[in-house]
Amino acid sequence: MAVFFSGHGKDGAAGAALVKNAGGKILVQNVHSCYTSSIPCELIKATTADTIVEPGEMPG
Repeated sequence: MAVFFSGHGKDGAAGAALVKNAGGKILVQNVHSCYTSSIPCELIKATTADTIVEPGEMPG
């Protein structure tokens, strides 16, 4: 499992794809609550995200 919060750039997309291809799940912060939403947007656009949640809703 990989969890992605607010972030800038596209560097998380490659790592997320590796996790996903290995059978892992991807949790992504909702872009509306991000300070910087580049990484979450990229993962959502690439349909890599399995679950999109607010930070307070992350399991843990």
